[in-house]
Amino acid sequence: MITCDDREYTQHPDIKELLPDIQVERLDACDYAFLDYATNPIGIERMEISNLIQKLNSGELESQLRIAEELYSKIYLLI
Repeated sequence: MITCDDREYTQHPDIKELLPDIQVERLDACDYAFLDYATNPIGIERMEISNLIQKLNSGELESQLRIAEELYSKIYLLI
């Protein structure tokens, strides 16, 4: 099962059409999360190029990834 952060879902409610079994809840880090075949938690942070540049300049991306590093065994940055 894939979990979607509720803030991400608010921006993209049509995700339920693509992934009807998705669970929506507040995640501490990343926009999506799931367990891999060995039940290791995986986090996906999705962003657009403009958002990436802004977060790099402000240091927010580094802060987000440090939190995610504690929660997930792997983190994917989807641009």
